[in-house]
Amino acid sequence: LGERLRDHQREVVLAAMRATTKAASGNRLAGVIHQAMGSGRVASLVAYIATCRNERSLPFRQHMVVVDRASMADQFINAYNDWPGTAAAPARAARGEDLATLLQDAAVGAGPIVTTAQQILSQNPVYEHECLVAYDGYVNPPARLAQNFPKGTFIRFASTTQTKSAEDGLSFGELVHAYDLPQAVSDGFLLPVQIETPRDDASAAMIETPHSAGWVDGCVRTILADHRGHGEGKAVLLVEDTQVAQAIAVRMNIELADQDLASERRVVAAVIGSSMNPQDLQGTIKNFLRRDESPTFLVMTPAMLTGLDAPLVRTCYVTCKVPRTTIERVISLASRPSQDKLAGRVVDYLNHSWDVTKP
Repeated sequence: LGERLRDHQREVVLAAMRATTKAASGNRLAGVIHQAMGSGRVASLVAYIATCRNERSLPFRQHMVVVDRASMADQFINAYNDWPGTAAAPARAARGEDLATLLQDAAVGAGPIVTTAQQILSQNPVYEHECLVAYDGYVNPPARLAQNFPKGTFIRFASTTQTKSAEDGLSFGELVHAYDLPQAVSDGFLLPVQIETPRDDASAAMIETPHSAGWVDGCVRTILADHRGHGEGKAVLLVEDTQVAQAIAVRMNIELADQDLASERRVVAAVIGSSMNPQDLQGTIKNFLRRDESPTFLVMTPAMLTGLDAPLVRTCYVTCKVPRTTIERVISLASRPSQDKLAGRVVDYLNHSWDVTKP
């Protein structure tokens, strides 16, 4: 498996391979692999797919990787292309391209085929040959995967907050290996995260007052005061929608400029959203990831956390409802290790449940 994997990742791959070998000659349900966000799950999946392709005893003509977001497909493809010994690059059906044709025309021994659950739902392809179907997503996969791939062997990679559901049991089999967030922290792969739920008057007003101009002003003042009181550093601010994000970023830049903490040329708070073109989105994130450069705050909705790897983030401020499936993404973001960072913080103004060991 090479030196690029840590011990827990090698254990994940070996467990997945044992389950796959057994399932390929049995009920075709290899099971569910739980691996904590931020502990290198994409690398584990890449190594697993590469190992399956090199294992001649397995009967698979094609290797499918199914995800539930286009950004996750990009992340897998980039990681796979960077993996040593993977000569055949992944193939991906472009928007509007026929997935069934891509499956049928791909030569035996070609690279893995990467697609989204949405593309399978819209096109409903059927592939009649032996294949491996690995699903990695935050939501349950299409229930008809078994009909799309009648000779498929199925395995799911998931974060630890996604406990095995009846749908998992039907489509993938039993839980075969788990590496959870507390274990990742214990092993030193991730940092501990302090969860804070402020209950002062200013914080209470953020919950009780509608998102008016007054709410934005109070939100900005409250968060900037907390940020200054905890040594500043890079921070992510989660808000309800992009309109609120824009209002907060504008007010935050004005506030800091008025305090002479920012020059006119420096943007202290920036917004990312799904409507941005890819070049602007990546450019904003790239600037944010520079240690001593602006912006200091990245303002977004919880949905934009997908695929965001930002070890410099010390604090994540939560001012909106966060779906249960996103809770671990917030913790994972704050727990990524970086230089001079001893722990992460999540400041939650809405009092969510942050116990990732419970569904």
